Amino acid sequence: MPMNISQPHDLLVKSALSHKEVMADLLRGRLPGKILKRLDLSTLRMEKRSFVSDNLRASHSDIVYSLKNGGKKGYIYLLLEAQSSYDKTMPIRLMEYNCRLWRMHQKNSKEDAMPPVINLVLYSGKNPYPGPKTLLDCLQNP
Repeated sequence: MPMNISQPHDLLVKSALSHKEVMADLLRGRLPGKILKRLDLSTLRMEKRSFVSDNLRASHSDIVYSLKNGGKKGYIYLLLEAQSSYDKTMPIRLMEYNCRLWRMHQKNSKEDAMPPVINLVLYSGKNPYPGPKTLLDCLQNP
């Protein structure tokens, strides 16, 4: 997967998170224990796929890992933001990426059920992320 991120610190982060030991440490530090206990981090495997559209590739990059989740296949989708501003449609973009990932999985798997996807977004802004964090946050009067 080419690393064509425009910011040097983003390239460094992507390079580091391309090592499964570093990704496992990130997951141990950020995921709730209830989720973490279901994941078999020893099965982490970086997938050679990207789901970021071509027009966003200069400022965004992604890493996809697969791993066993409750004994079955699951995915961790990591989106690296190379900008310090937020995208008010981030949850919608993540849903689009998840759908692409599920389509790929369905094409290559005999299973009918889709595996869970854990989305992680690394935001590099100076202040806390001001935008919506869930799909529900994007809806009017949910």
